[in-house]
Amino acid sequence: MRISTNPRIQPSAATSARAVSFCEQVRAAPTTESTRPGAAAWSHFATLVTALELRGNDITDAWLAAQAIELDAHFVTFDRGFQRFPGLHLTVLG
Repeated sequence: MRISTNPRIQPSAATSARAVSFCEQVRAAPTTESTRPGAAAWSHFATLVTALELRGNDITDAWLAAQAIELDAHFVTFDRGFQRFPGLHLTVLG
């Protein structure tokens, strides 16, 4: 939603309502799996934040990376900044 509604990134940015509607459709798909952070997520997060000396907006990225690392999930993004997170299985698009 952050990207699709941002006119600086995407000139034909979606409205908030349209972005929410799209996310609701994805969440309702039969192949969608919901996850919750487990006990190890905080440990991964704390390690990433301290080892990389992260601050500000990078904190949110570290939390997303920590959850993916804990789940041994594959993370797909357009943001090359995620390459800095060791242990993250990553595909950078574009």
